[in-house]
Amino acid sequence: MRKFVLFILVIMYFQNVFATEYFVSVSGDDKNNGLTEKTAWRTITYAATKAVAGDTVWIKAGDY
Repeated sequence: MRKFVLFILVIMYFQNVFATEYFVSVSGDDKNNGLTEKTAWRTITYAATKAVAGDTVWIKAGDY
């Protein structure tokens, strides 16, 4: 049982290690990498096609 719990904890740790934060802004561009507020993507739809499970997409205020 202890090995199973340890296995689960290791999986949870590495899932967070490989998670990426992306940014979307009305002043962004979908040609950007989306990794910072200055290089944010323009559309939420584009972010949805690039993000994978565990990633976080931060959407700045605006009309999309």
